[in-house]
Amino acid sequence: QAGLPRACATPLLPASVGASGHRPLQPRQSMEATPNGHSDPPVVSGGLAVPSDPPPPPRAPAAVVDLSRVASLAEEAAALEATATAFDSDDRPAEALPVYRLVVERLGAAVECCPEWHRDRRELVAHTSELRNRVVYLAGLNGRSASVPVERHVTIRQLTVTAMQGSIGSQALGFAAGCGAFAGIAFAGPRTALLLALGAVHATGRDDSAGHLTRRAATVGAQALSGAAQRAGLRLRKFDSRLALFRLGEMVFFARSLLPRRPSVI
Repeated sequence: QAGLPRACATPLLPASVGASGHRPLQPRQSMEATPNGHSDPPVVSGGLAVPSDPPPPPRAPAAVVDLSRVASLAEEAAALEATATAFDSDDRPAEALPVYRLVVERLGAAVECCPEWHRDRRELVAHTSELRNRVVYLAGLNGRSASVPVERHVTIRQLTVTAMQGSIGSQALGFAAGCGAFAGIAFAGPRTALLLALGAVHATGRDDSAGHLTRRAATVGAQALSGAAQRAGLRLRKFDSRLALFRLGEMVFFARSLLPRRPSVI
């Protein structure tokens, strides 16, 4: 069996974060220390101070969370791992090894895309570590048969991320915030609307019974609102303006016929 099911499927980490969840050490710039413990002063040329090393480039901003990308990478890794596990179970380590390495590459990319707050990130990191151990073991066999089964190194893990998880979550948060803001505007004022909107968003993100109930209600409300908007869009596309003007004209003439007529003066 594959370590990740194919059915597992979606706010990205900076590229400097590795698959293990830690930032790799950045190489230090080469500087020669002076006797007083400081680095060499910049070279002076023509009365202008010229630094010995160019300044480091600015860091790129963190990417936007994309859970659909995490789901896609996890599905690719699950399909590849099924193939690698089949080779491994048939005692064909030479064929399983390159496929395992591809799985580790896909899972590493999924870990980089998965936000730290998501529960599946821990599962992805642990499973990547297990597959790395299996790769090291198979690479050390040097053509011999594997005496340790794959189940000793790799365990089955279930993911919860889906391709629609990110969009559904954003819709639920927007619906909850909109309901809070509308209630505040209707009964009090803009300050109360802001407070209620923030409170609704906070309640939606809670990890307890109240948060689960709020998320469920917000998700159902957002889906109902989205369906109503789609139906309204279809009706508007089928709407004929000429027919509407014709109906409006009929209503105007009918209203005028109901008005009392003034007697004509000769």
